[in-house]
Amino acid sequence: MTETNLESIPSDFQAAFEAGRESKPEIIKVGECPIAIIPSNHHIEELSNLMERPTKTVSSFRSSNPDSFIAYIKKYRLENTAVFCDIEEGSIRGIIDYHGPSTADWCNHRAFLKCKKTPEFLSWEGDSEKVMSQTEFAEFIEDHLQDIVEPIGAQMLEICTTLRCKTKVEFNQATRLQDGNTQFLYSEESEAGAGQRGELRIPESIKLGIQVIEGGEHYELEAKFRYRIVSGSLKMWYKLMRPERAYRDAVNDVYEYIRDELGKEVLVLLGSP
Repeated sequence: MTETNLESIPSDFQAAFEAGRESKPEIIKVGECPIAIIPSNHHIEELSNLMERPTKTVSSFRSSNPDSFIAYIKKYRLENTAVFCDIEEGSIRGIIDYHGPSTADWCNHRAFLKCKKTPEFLSWEGDSEKVMSQTEFAEFIEDHLQDIVEPIGAQMLEICTTLRCKTKVEFNQATRLQDGNTQFLYSEESEAGAGQRGELRIPESIKLGIQVIEGGEHYELEAKFRYRIVSGSLKMWYKLMRPERAYRDAVNDVYEYIRDELGKEVLVLLGSP
């Protein structure tokens, strides 16, 4: 290794070098935060970790429960705390340290509420317009009987029982009745020839009473039955009517609930920050 001959270095440069090597870091305060200025490498280092407590709050609270969100905002709210609701996105954001009309702030202390769809709503929405066999359709309705408020459960269970038991039949006619129901005529298969004839009545639609989002109210939704007779076999499905609107309405109701609970002490707006 080649050693540096200090005698060959100009005296003014050597003096500056020695002064820098011997200089100590200088500690100053920016606001309440200590800062170290290190001359040897022209480095500035924040020493906030040595303070007794932070000078500002940096935190993100997340929940899917409106009451928990409200409780958090009430506990930590400041003078300029604001809440923003995005209906389409289904999210509500609270910014504890939001800026004022003429003062800036960090906006680092936040609370998030995500309006999550319930499992039952996701199930009905996900299987909407999915073509099913008789047995598949009967099993789906049986698994979701608790969600159906009209027709009554006993009537729907009877329909399911017929669909499950009459699998070896040939459907040959479907007629729309005056009461809105659809009447299916079928004949059972028989080795002796023409089998026993029967009929099955299916309502035009059903009404659901389910929670759309977690922690929200129950809403009434309509699902319309659809069918197709293919070579004597009955294919069935349903179409859930306006699920997007139901979700937006549910989010809007949560927004109004939060706005009313927080009152005039907190600014609650529709939109995004």
